Amino acid sequence: MVSKEITPPDINHMVREFCGLINAQSTPEYVRVASTDRSHPNDCFPNVKRQVALHGGSAVNGWSIWLWPNVMIEAECHCVWMSPENKMIDITPKSDLRILFLPDPTVNYTGKIIPNRRYPCTDSLLVAEFIKLANEKDRILSEPPSAQESELLLEQILMRLHEINQILHKIVSRNEPCPCRSGLKYKKCCGMNIERLKDD
Repeated sequence: MVSKEITPPDINHMVREFCGLINAQSTPEYVRVASTDRSHPNDCFPNVKRQVALHGGSAVNGWSIWLWPNVMIEAECHCVWMSPENKMIDITPKSDLRILFLPDPTVNYTGKIIPNRRYPCTDSLLVAEFIKLANEKDRILSEPPSAQESELLLEQILMRLHEINQILHKIVSRNEPCPCRSGLKYKKCCGMNIERLKDD
C-alpha cells in the first residue's frame, strides 16, 4: 500500500504524546540504519538474532515511528541491534539513513503479526476512517480467520483502504480543499508539508 510515510524530521509534542501512549517509560531516539549482507528487508527479528549470534551484543525490541505528514503517526513493531559498544543500530535494510525508534521491553515477538499503532494528526473524518480500517485489518491478520465472512471482510477493508489512499494522494491545486478533508486549503495542509519536505 502506497503512503507518504517518512521518518519524523523532529521529535515534536505530537510524536512525544503518541510514544507516551505506547510506553511512558521509554524515550524515542534516532537510530542509524546500517544493514548487513545477511539482513533481509522486513525481517528485523531474525536479522538481529543472527547478528547477535555472530557478533555479540543484544536485541532491543520496540517500535519504529513513522510520520505521514498531516495524516497520522504510525508505530511499527521493530527490533534493532545493540552492539557490544552499547550503540543501537538498525541492521534491517531501508531507504532511510536513520529511523525514529521507541524501545519497548513489553514487545514480545513470537512469529505472529503484532498490530501497528496509529495516531491521527488531523481531525479529518477520512483519516479517522482510514485508521479504523487499518486497525481492523491488522486485527484480522494477527488472528487468522477461518470463516469465509472474515475473508470477505478483509477484502472489503483492503479495497476501501486503497480507495482512501487514492483520495489522499489526489493532486490538487494549492488553493483547492485538501484531499484529506481536513477542511483546509491544500497549501495550508498536506501541500505545505510536502513542499517543506521537498525543500529539505
